[in-house]
Amino acid sequence: MKDINNINVAYAWNNDKFIQIIKKRMSDLNMTQRELAKKVGVTPVSMSRYFSKERNPRKEITYKIFDILDLSYADVMYEIDPSIPVSRYARSKLIEILNGLSDEEQFELITVMECWANYKKSK
Repeated sequence: MKDINNINVAYAWNNDKFIQIIKKRMSDLNMTQRELAKKVGVTPVSMSRYFSKERNPRKEITYKIFDILDLSYADVMYEIDPSIPVSRYARSKLIEILNGLSDEEQFELITVMECWANYKKSK
């Protein structure tokens, strides 16, 4: 499971829309990369490398960023790729379930669902 989670973190951080969402939220909070780095516990250089796609943070760092910025992993990932054909009812029920989970639990559940979907596509 750990390897799959790392792949998803890499996918997220290498997605321009993901970084735009993070930057927008930082802007809404009047927070600089330097301030975010300090709150997360990484150097400003490391934070800069995450945003420039030179380096992917560990999932724990990503969780801290989401927590500090008060973002939901599930909501952000849905905003990045809402293309999975799901009815409004199913989507709202899924979001309701996900919102009841911690960010880490959301991440793990979404990872399992992505693996399942890829498995189904391959058959």
